[in-house]
Amino acid sequence: MTTLSDILNISVSRQTAAVQLASFAVPAIIASHTMWKDRARVYTSAAAVLTDFPSGGTVYQAAVDVFAAPQAPTQFVVGRRQVDSVNGSVVTATAGAVYSLTVDGTVYSYTAPASPTPASVVTALIGLYNATPVTGITATDHANGTFTIGVSTLGTPWSLVASNTVVLANVTPTETWATAIAAVYAANNLWYCFGTDSHLAADIEAVAAVAETMKVLYGYSTQDPTVGTSVTTDIASVLKASSYTRTFGLWNATADTNFPEFAWIGAACTATPGSNTWAYKTLAGIPVDTLSETFTTYASAPTTGKNISTYETIGGLNVTIGGTVASGEYIDVMVFVDWLQSTMKSRIFFRMANAPKLPYTSSGATVIEAEIRGVLNDGITAGGLSSSPAPTVFMPLVSTVSSTLKATRTYNGITFNATLAGAIHYSGISGTVTV
Repeated sequence: MTTLSDILNISVSRQTAAVQLASFAVPAIIASHTMWKDRARVYTSAAAVLTDFPSGGTVYQAAVDVFAAPQAPTQFVVGRRQVDSVNGSVVTATAGAVYSLTVDGTVYSYTAPASPTPASVVTALIGLYNATPVTGITATDHANGTFTIGVSTLGTPWSLVASNTVVLANVTPTETWATAIAAVYAANNLWYCFGTDSHLAADIEAVAAVAETMKVLYGYSTQDPTVGTSVTTDIASVLKASSYTRTFGLWNATADTNFPEFAWIGAACTATPGSNTWAYKTLAGIPVDTLSETFTTYASAPTTGKNISTYETIGGLNVTIGGTVASGEYIDVMVFVDWLQSTMKSRIFFRMANAPKLPYTSSGATVIEAEIRGVLNDGITAGGLSSSPAPTVFMPLVSTVSSTLKATRTYNGITFNATLAGAIHYSGISGTVTV
């Protein structure tokens, strides 16, 4: 029997291959820890983070800050900086108490007998471990209630978790921040704004240098009082002198306790790039500072400051003041320009990847131009670009491109001009009233 398929053979291809795009609404923290061996994990709530990290730790505090925002992110990436060894101790020895270590998933548990001492508990616990150790992980009992445990080969992934009766303290990592950040980014590259668990000036400077080489933004906070003085050796001054465009800072008196940079990231990062400013944001759960005019003149004032933001009460509202990166550029401008570049790349490549080919003709050039104009129009709609003057796009005539360049299938010389919409942070108003 003759069927319709014998007469008409129609096939439909799905030109819908997705292009991965970094999410500007996903923040991250990179922390030195041994809680798990992965380089990165994704959490969807502070409660989820609490299942892996202690309530008194920086990672959990950062998660609380991020998820406390009214329009909080839906995901939070926790990255791991390699820790090769850990010092442990038993402070209080109690009969019947359980002391345990979980090493690479294997539990070693000891219940203290009558009349224990910290030294006897540690000796028994480390003795249990050394009887059947995990390959490549060694433990040493110091015979005084303390011990050290770590990997034999530096850089080997491992995990260590202890019961709350055992105190652990990381030995200062030897892995550089550059190596750690690269490893985390290789494992999960869908985050954009990030911070770390360290507020040491040397660490902040090192991380800022790494961030400057990437398409990300790094946020830190400090409670160093010299930021609000004429001193030029504080971290804000150092970063300003380096003209870093991918690092922003916040001064807060409780920085080392509350890590307010994560509250700021949570409050601002979920907005559509171009639609918001990072100034005048209220930070949930972060105490506000009462600062002198002298302090703000040196810290956050637009022309005289060190390009570090502050958190103050203005007009009865607790808000961030400043909103710039270390170079003085506004954070929202950096976010929007990164979004513009990333989105334009992704949309043009989507067209290349989902067509049999993009011809090196005027019609192929038109496809690219349409995507460029589409992204620019989206930028106007979001509020990042001004509609007046309207953006312009220049596409070289394909007929004028050299045969040498055509042979490499490279279409260069495309340019566009657009005007940032900016934002009003300050205003001068004068008027006259009459009777």
